[in-house]
Amino acid sequence: MHVGIAIIRARTFGLTQAEFGSLFGASQATVSNWDRGKGLSLVDVARFRARAKAQRLPWRDEWLFGERPDHEADALGHSHQGQAVERADARPSG
Repeated sequence: MHVGIAIIRARTFGLTQAEFGSLFGASQATVSNWDRGKGLSLVDVARFRARAKAQRLPWRDEWLFGERPDHEADALGHSHQGQAVERADARPSG
């Protein structure tokens, strides 16, 4: 699995593949391909970055290249030590 977009989708936006697809006008199958590094364009990445920045969500370009945070479960949006990862739609839009 290409972790770059999967990390950004789950860690930054806090969304499932289906939710992320809905946000960016793509199907869940397309997002699944993106998560595996297939069919992703620089235009797509620019849209993801712009949306994250506009919503004041965390963004690290290193995540695009597969840098894994210390706890991969946390990076992929799973709960960590019993604490749920905050979802993007629960954050103020700024």
